[in-house]
Amino acid sequence: MKKLLTICITIFSFAAISFAQEWQYPTGDGGGYSYDENGIYTDSKGFTIFENNTWDGLDYSNKTSGVDAKDSSGRNPVKYPGSLAFSALTIANSTVKNSNFSNSTYFASSLYSSLSAFLLYSDSRLENVDFSGSKFSHTAENPNGYEYVAVNLLGSVKNLNFSNVEIQQSTDETHAGYGLRIGGLGGDDSVAENINLTSAKISVANIGAAIDFNKDVKNVNMDNIEVNTPNGFAFTSNGNIIDGLSAKDAKITVRSDYPYVWIDSARNTLKSTDFRGATVNGVSFNVSDIASAGENINTLLGSGEIFSNDRDSSINKGLMLGAGDTFTITAHEVSAKLTVDSILTGGAIDIKDGGLLELTDGITLTLTDQVNILFEADSSTVASASDLVLIREGATIVMAGYESDEAAQAAFIRLFQDSEGNNVDWSPESVANFVVAGPAIPESSTCAAILGLFVIAFAACRRRK
Repeated sequence: MKKLLTICITIFSFAAISFAQEWQYPTGDGGGYSYDENGIYTDSKGFTIFENNTWDGLDYSNKTSGVDAKDSSGRNPVKYPGSLAFSALTIANSTVKNSNFSNSTYFASSLYSSLSAFLLYSDSRLENVDFSGSKFSHTAENPNGYEYVAVNLLGSVKNLNFSNVEIQQSTDETHAGYGLRIGGLGGDDSVAENINLTSAKISVANIGAAIDFNKDVKNVNMDNIEVNTPNGFAFTSNGNIIDGLSAKDAKITVRSDYPYVWIDSARNTLKSTDFRGATVNGVSFNVSDIASAGENINTLLGSGEIFSNDRDSSINKGLMLGAGDTFTITAHEVSAKLTVDSILTGGAIDIKDGGLLELTDGITLTLTDQVNILFEADSSTVASASDLVLIREGATIVMAGYESDEAAQAAFIRLFQDSEGNNVDWSPESVANFVVAGPAIPESSTCAAILGLFVIAFAACRRRK
């Protein structure tokens, strides 16, 4: 009997110790949280917290984490033994890479702006992580902060898949909300790269915008995104460069008197942004949808018009390229349209998989030998320049620095190069109806010298008088 009692006590003690180790931080209502097999603080009814580590190759797909971060008295409860903000999914002082979080659900409600459905701290990093098909929702109840973000990615992000996600942010009529924020609060890397938001759905209630770019971003794909917000598609903070953003066929619904897609863009640069086929409240995306104009370099509007301007003027300068720059035209039913005269002294036009550059009626495009026209196709699909460049009535391509049209046409053909680096063998006569010779374009130093001579001459005339 004593032996049996001893065995029972031993078993009970072992079970009690194991339970205590698993449920280390019980809450006031009798619940608790545990560390899972990967050492991640998690519970299906509350927080999931990645902290102070590097994880590689995780599978957290088809998970659900939700938290109501306030107690009956309206205060945030202390449910975690640290100072982290309480979010359904939190990554702090950590790196997560090559991992799968797809088709998961994260929801949260709170009083404080430090809580989100998903919070990536500025000291943390995501690389090659898949969140496709996941849902994120955050509700700010009786908020006492300034602004609220459903998915708050303050840290470094690279190669992030957010395709087909749903993001919802709800707050009251006096507090701003954002669906997705990328960057902020001193994140490590200066650029967020390769973000896939194709076919995502983002909605914000009452006040706010869909996306807040708080750092430079490069190569963001938002094709077919659906946005329903009060104040616009994206809010960009001061001094950022948004390079290589594609929002083709985006459906943007703005519920305010100011249908601005880019708020405060006057302080930022949009470079090689593609809005072809995109609509704002059912109307084709246009220059009027960009607040305060800002600086645009080769932005493709909904109609395909190539729009460029500087911070001092909203006048369209057309296609702008310098040495080392590339303007990429991908396939779409809407061609990239040059609607004002443009001069290119360098750089490359990269026409991919059936893309098309269109010169509208009466437009002149001036090129030099330093420009390259690249394309991804073989001779069976691209048999001439007309398969890549559409010339409307009266439009002309001028090859600068040539004295005869025949030499200019041969030089124009030499600009083309396929994806394997081969030059084409098209006949110069195939472009004879729209390519002509033109005078050389002075180097910038030459222009400066000429301007200096004019200044000197003008001063001399004033002295004579």
